[in-house]
Amino acid sequence: MIQYTGTSVFDGVAVAPALRLQRKNVPSAATPGVLHPPPASPQQEYQRFQRACEHVLQQLQRTHDRIAHDVGEKEAEIFLGQQALLEDPSFHSSFQQHLDVKHRAEFALQETLRSFEAKFQAMDIPLFRERIFDLQDVWSHVLAYLRTGTHHPTLQLTSPVVLVGKELLPSQLADLDWTHIKGIVTTHGGPSSHTAILASAMQIPYMYNVEQQDNIRDGQLIILDGPNELVLVNPSPELEQQYRIQLVTAQAYQEEQQALWHRTHPEGLGKQTACGTTLTLRANVSLLHDITDALAVRADGVGLFRTEIVYASRSQFPTEDDQAQLYTSVLKQMTPQPVTFRTFDLGGDKCMASYPPSTDSLSPMGWRGVRTLLDQPDLLQPQLRALLRASVAGSLRVMFPMLSTLSEWNQLQEHIQQCTADVQDAGYAIADSIEWGMMVETPSIALQLESIAPQVDFLSVGTNDLLQFLMAADRNNPRVSGLLKPTQPALLHLLQSIVQKASPHCSVSLCGEMAAHPRYTPLLLGLGFRELSVPPKQLPALQQALPSLQLSDAEALTQEVLALPTSQAIEKRLREFERTL
Repeated sequence: MIQYTGTSVFDGVAVAPALRLQRKNVPSAATPGVLHPPPASPQQEYQRFQRACEHVLQQLQRTHDRIAHDVGEKEAEIFLGQQALLEDPSFHSSFQQHLDVKHRAEFALQETLRSFEAKFQAMDIPLFRERIFDLQDVWSHVLAYLRTGTHHPTLQLTSPVVLVGKELLPSQLADLDWTHIKGIVTTHGGPSSHTAILASAMQIPYMYNVEQQDNIRDGQLIILDGPNELVLVNPSPELEQQYRIQLVTAQAYQEEQQALWHRTHPEGLGKQTACGTTLTLRANVSLLHDITDALAVRADGVGLFRTEIVYASRSQFPTEDDQAQLYTSVLKQMTPQPVTFRTFDLGGDKCMASYPPSTDSLSPMGWRGVRTLLDQPDLLQPQLRALLRASVAGSLRVMFPMLSTLSEWNQLQEHIQQCTADVQDAGYAIADSIEWGMMVETPSIALQLESIAPQVDFLSVGTNDLLQFLMAADRNNPRVSGLLKPTQPALLHLLQSIVQKASPHCSVSLCGEMAAHPRYTPLLLGLGFRELSVPPKQLPALQQALPSLQLSDAEALTQEVLALPTSQAIEKRLREFERTL
């Protein structure tokens, strides 16, 4: 047996034969066979290029729709971003400059991509370098269509496999039948790479930083041990049997617990611990079908409605009337439960088809969130007016993303007052009780809560961004991914401080990825959180975990964990506690 180590993204276990990934035919200036036959004219070559782009654009839209339906809209955003890359005016302009009477579209595409790769590679920003994979992913489809008149052939999987290769591009994973993919092993990757996001949503164990993956051959039996971050190649029959028993036992236990929970909770939600402590469980919503899912599991309303994602694929930015109609519909569907609409979170690498990313603002600490809205009142004010107009349809909560200072909140209040007057002057009624709040995503806000909390109706902690800013670790940089664990002692102490400072003045919820994992539920209870917001599909797991918890046990666990010095020690203790439930 051979043993390799790596970095785990999704803590699962897989046992299956290896299947080596064949790298897509990524455009490269060194690729032969693209200069002949000679082009008819640069104009006709550009028309060929435009037809190929249109074909791939339609293909990406189908991929987006399928991933949105089968996996989730958050994950499907990846392919909206790829559509934006495909329509990037600067890329098209550079492509036209590379066309001449001697070279075909294929050559111009390769030269253009090479120049963009060099530009991104030279930038000392990991997110720009990470985009190289997206560029290669998108333009390899265009090149394939230019050469063959069709798209890349899709690998047909008929039995369980562990995919092994230097890298796995997002569209490769999206095109495969992931029911047969039991694990993924790569050299390149990261916890926030697009492939990792997809794999985690599909609950596929994924390990990257496995430098020796080149030594693994097709058909070799692989054990991927995510919790221990091990890749075992050609294990002994005895070890294989141990892991297979572990998989079967875990699956049987999960099914047994689900069946038991459904028998004992026929009405759906489990909202209380064994000692009667109530935990409000709300849903994160990105698409309208998420509302249906939230209603099906009887969520306590919507804790995060991502307003930009609903409109992400529209070529035209939504008008005030468009937005008012949508927000009214959502509020009516969820009545009497509240809906928390987050205002447009744009900028950085967050985009819409009508608001594409720009290469000068992709940093997560750049021009994004409320900063973009305050600088562009033509985006902020129509949305505020639309929300105010919709307020009479239900229980409305509005929160703003990515604040850093109290002065930003004061500026937002001025816009709210102005838009309230505008809506009333236009003859629309406005609800008397609208709650206004903010996300806690920056350490600067977390450290000012004693002065901020009395001024807001609620706070929602976004642990994803808060963690990367707190640890000074860009989540798009795989080299620092080990720092981005939700069990970092600094984060846990900060979360405790947030609850202690804010709770006397306003409600506090948590809507980051940390909230969605039942392993962390006792810890969050012990820290003082009484509201969580997670994707609807993950609510049942939390609902099943609550009835077996005692608040006193959760608080004792939390005190024990806060005294531990490292993330690894905390994670180990939480796993031990999880096994006792």
